[in-house]
Amino acid sequence: MLRALGKVIEVEETGEEKAGFISLRIRARVAGEAHPALKLPPGLKGRCLWVERVYRERLRPRKGDFIVITYDELSSLIKWGREPLVPGKVFREDVDADGFPEITFETDLLRCSVAPHRGATLRSLKYRGKEFFVGKGEYLNVDYIELGGVDDHMESGKYGGALSSLKYEYEVDEGEIQLTGRAKGFEIEKAINLERDFPLLTVKISFKARKKAELNYWMRMAVRGVPGRSVILFPARDGLVRERYHFQYLDSLFRALEISRMSLPGVLVLDEAEGVSLLAVFSQLPESVAYRSYGTFFTVEPAFERASLKKGEISQYLLGLIPGTFYSASGFHLGVFDFQEEKGRNRLISSLVTVESRAPELLLRGKRISYNRIG
Repeated sequence: MLRALGKVIEVEETGEEKAGFISLRIRARVAGEAHPALKLPPGLKGRCLWVERVYRERLRPRKGDFIVITYDELSSLIKWGREPLVPGKVFREDVDADGFPEITFETDLLRCSVAPHRGATLRSLKYRGKEFFVGKGEYLNVDYIELGGVDDHMESGKYGGALSSLKYEYEVDEGEIQLTGRAKGFEIEKAINLERDFPLLTVKISFKARKKAELNYWMRMAVRGVPGRSVILFPARDGLVRERYHFQYLDSLFRALEISRMSLPGVLVLDEAEGVSLLAVFSQLPESVAYRSYGTFFTVEPAFERASLKKGEISQYLLGLIPGTFYSASGFHLGVFDFQEEKGRNRLISSLVTVESRAPELLLRGKRISYNRIG
């Protein structure tokens, strides 16, 4: 959540001191961001506003002091309404309270939001009202804040970096956003598509080398966790790996797991209490997948094989996100796929039932996989 550093220019008392506390009305000028990971929206620095607060008398701010101004207090200066881009289908709004508007797509089943100003991150995904990603911000280090969602990285083992802070140019139609940008010697194109008739969201990203380059691409999915209820399933070559999310009080004690021998290009996240799942399918088998748990969320981080590109060559990656429901302890039906464990081996099989003769199809690894609509 956005916060700003404000310089106090005027202080008024609005009530009498009681039990060592005093009510104040403070006029402050926005001096800059309160944390380097959350930049201020254009035109905000230098503007003035009034805030009302209660302080201990001995800690009351004076003229010339600095205070931290909250997002709610800043909202009078940067309030983003819900601006329709395609009536009833696409909107511009600030869904994560960072002071910048995201692009939101809606269908009867899914709702997703994309942040062009912050690395074209898929910031929010809702399935029938259940939010998978967005949560309050958590500061992971001096220059990186976790807001949730799916973002891209190209520096091995480093959070943030060139892609997560990249500002993309974009064009929108009723079901897709096309984004373009440049970073670290690459021209980048990204397309995020939300199907209207069934619960499928696809993210495609392409890197075109502007010169000879090495690409270490990995993505990070920061998912809202429910302690004791959220379970992550990894189809490893040695069998199905199940990891249950538990709340971590200290970052120094966070749980980490890395699987380097995946048998299938997919990971399943599920909420056992609500019976709602999210299947992430990749267009190629990750070289490894890491899992990390933090205070209020956990991450799934697939890393792909290093690509050595000549000038003009392109490396492309595809992510499919499919929410749905599960029906047994060993098999999870998502309307799109059945994920089953059979005799110690895992396999992803297409659903055999379709509701229409023209069944939707998802193109992965050159194979068309038919699936049925959730309903």
